[in-house]
Amino acid sequence: MLHDRGIFVCIEGIDGSGKTTQAKLLENALFENPLAIRFPHRTGPIGEPINAFLQSRISLNGLAFHALCVADRWESQKGILDSLNAGRTVISDRYSYSGMAYTMARGEASLEWCKSMERGIIMPDIVCYLATDIRGAVGRIHTSEIYENVQFLTNVHACYERLVDPTWVTIDGNQTKEQVASSIHYSVRAAHESAKNATIRYFAQP
Repeated sequence: MLHDRGIFVCIEGIDGSGKTTQAKLLENALFENPLAIRFPHRTGPIGEPINAFLQSRISLNGLAFHALCVADRWESQKGILDSLNAGRTVISDRYSYSGMAYTMARGEASLEWCKSMERGIIMPDIVCYLATDIRGAVGRIHTSEIYENVQFLTNVHACYERLVDPTWVTIDGNQTKEQVASSIHYSVRAAHESAKNATIRYFAQP
């Protein structure tokens, strides 16, 4: 039976593209009490080794790291589902697509393998992809984690381009943050009308 529910919004892009800024602006602008999630989590039994790997404090096989990130998303599924069913908006800073793009950029797995790992995970209703100049994005990064360099992010950008499909909203991330926010908010408002009475979708094996 169809029923009103919350909308699941995902903001994607390479490091330094402005995802976190735009997620926070969206939280404050359109919705009351949204569930805001930033992937990957950096604390807890799954998040701590993810954080340690990203900070080069431990070494992990790339596929093992990907599996940890998938487990991190699974840990959030109940909260996402409960929020959507209660009519609450979910805003995710990164999600499954980020995991796919970064793993593919390392050259350790195919797109098909990455998609198969997401089977059963809730899909967003709208993906806002911030297409950003790579050198400009690197210039906005103020940390020094393992993947934050021009060469690797060039590979990530190419992998994101393979993931983009007609259901995504691609936004020029080189605009001012106000212009980017305006584009995101317009797109999310439009998506909300169609999503609120739609069934929740899940990733399936390719």
